[in-house]
Amino acid sequence: LVRSAKNRLSMEAFILDENGKKFENKINIFFPWPVFVKYIIQYFLNFYLLFKLLRKIRRKKFEICIAEPAFNAVLALILKKIGRCQFTVYMNGDVVIGSKAFKRTHYLPQNFLNKFLDNLLIKFQYFLRWLAYKNDLLWYPTKKIKIWDNQHGYFAKREIMASAVAVDFEM
Repeated sequence: LVRSAKNRLSMEAFILDENGKKFENKINIFFPWPVFVKYIIQYFLNFYLLFKLLRKIRRKKFEICIAEPAFNAVLALILKKIGRCQFTVYMNGDVVIGSKAFKRTHYLPQNFLNKFLDNLLIKFQYFLRWLAYKNDLLWYPTKKIKIWDNQHGYFAKREIMASAVAVDFEM
């Protein structure tokens, strides 16, 4: 989990072992750098924390790895490639913002340099999504996401459609 905070880099990660024991890592440091740098750093920290936490549990191989968002689905592919899991699932829970859909920046404050950097971030997210589609199975929680992906050239070789989270208003 990455938390948005001014002048801070705040992340929380945990893993449960097969006995339910929780191993946590929390990062909360002063970080006065621009938001763009924070976005890039979070990718490296996600990679680092994944392998740091996996080392803390006894189990070394898994049958299934389910990952969301796209970056984590790429990490799932890496785990499969190195033999840590047998089958990977990308739970595709969101769409990527269109770089040409906005005249303004999406992630960064508006100016010429930030528009360029913002577009790079968006293109990187498209690249991550393309890689995430290499997982064994795509799990769509809604038909809207599948339609958006198909309209943007993403087609799953194997897929399921199933709600991921549901709120029961009757309770």
